[in-house]
Amino acid sequence: MVGDELIVVLFGKKIYKMFKEIHIVNDWHNGDIHMSRGIIKNIMQRYPDADYYYHHKHGKKLLQDIPGVYVEDSVSYPDIATIIDDKLFINTWVGQFLPNGKQLCSWGCNCNSNKELLNHVLKFLNKKSILANELDLIPSIDFSKFDVSNVDNFLKNNTNKKILICNGETLSGQSYNFSFLPFVINLAVKYENIDFILTQKENVVKNNIFYTDDIIKQDRSDLNEISYLSSFCQIVVGRASGPFVCSQTYESLTDPTKTFIAFSNKRFESYLTEKTTCNKIWSNNYSSDNIFNILDSELHKIG
Repeated sequence: MVGDELIVVLFGKKIYKMFKEIHIVNDWHNGDIHMSRGIIKNIMQRYPDADYYYHHKHGKKLLQDIPGVYVEDSVSYPDIATIIDDKLFINTWVGQFLPNGKQLCSWGCNCNSNKELLNHVLKFLNKKSILANELDLIPSIDFSKFDVSNVDNFLKNNTNKKILICNGETLSGQSYNFSFLPFVINLAVKYENIDFILTQKENVVKNNIFYTDDIIKQDRSDLNEISYLSSFCQIVVGRASGPFVCSQTYESLTDPTKTFIAFSNKRFESYLTEKTTCNKIWSNNYSSDNIFNILDSELHKIG
């Protein structure tokens, strides 16, 4: 027997279905795909015998550490859970709306919204076991499935404490796209014993300023490698962009020695969950003095 038995309520009747295929759909950005890792793994644990397909537009490498998931081109299905030709489609984007016009998730892009979304899917499938804790949905990455040898070499040769600055622009309007470069230049001079690592290449050369492209040395998406590198950084700074979101894994978020600093419009869209032990600093004050003072204060603690 292939697949698990699903009970779907259609037109007021319970219909028993066997699904050989479960299709996950998300047509948004890299961070959205990373954030959905917990949903994928939860569904796979419930239905281990089905064939899984993830439809998104960011290539096979992004989720290559999750066994049994075939990545295909993006496909759009508007409903959160849909049955088409005996195949189950699940849309994992947290910004979608219910048929009554109400937005499904009211918590922004985070694990609490993923919990609401997954519970909605499970209720659609008439499953009795309902997830109750967003901690179960914090993403994790099996870094052994990625080539991190260049990162290991960099870490071996650079033993200073490190700050990762996700300085690329945001794509969904979650933050004002200011430049981190003036702050990096000034702080790198002040804290010469700290390595500053930027995810977006800048035309600045200094002994303690590095770029992830030069460290990782890959011509494909390197978000998981950046996440691996971030796990060795005492401070991670960003604006809820893809690298900043992908740096938030279960291991990092539960590390009490690590600090995440987010400059964004809304705090609840900056962190995947507040229920973890890492240090979290958030600000929507984009003045130069405020940004510099926050970074300076946290660097002083590790410097």
